[in-house]
Amino acid sequence: MVAFSSQFKQISSFEDIEEMINMAKIQRSFVIFTLPFGGGAVLLYLYYGLTGLLQTRDLVVMVVLIVINSHFTKKVKELEKSITEIPTANDELEKKKQHVIHIWHKTLFGDF
Repeated sequence: MVAFSSQFKQISSFEDIEEMINMAKIQRSFVIFTLPFGGGAVLLYLYYGLTGLLQTRDLVVMVVLIVINSHFTKKVKELEKSITEIPTANDELEKKKQHVIHIWHKTLFGDF
């Protein structure tokens, strides 16, 4: 994502759109892979916290995992925003870019 956002100052062809699609697929795969880690830490924290089985050491580990996940999620969201704001050369490319962004952000397994 960093390479894409720094490589393109404008989307000027359908090849650039294809690069955007490839980047979105990689980022989406990353989200699918990491979701259990961040979400799992939160769920375990809640479960063990509510059942009283959470010890101080466990609490520290879970909070650290949640903070790390939150930090990386924030950075990824900033990159996503910068990518969605890249201008396009014409209305046709803008329409295709908006379609890609919609699928990228609104569906987990959608086809571009």
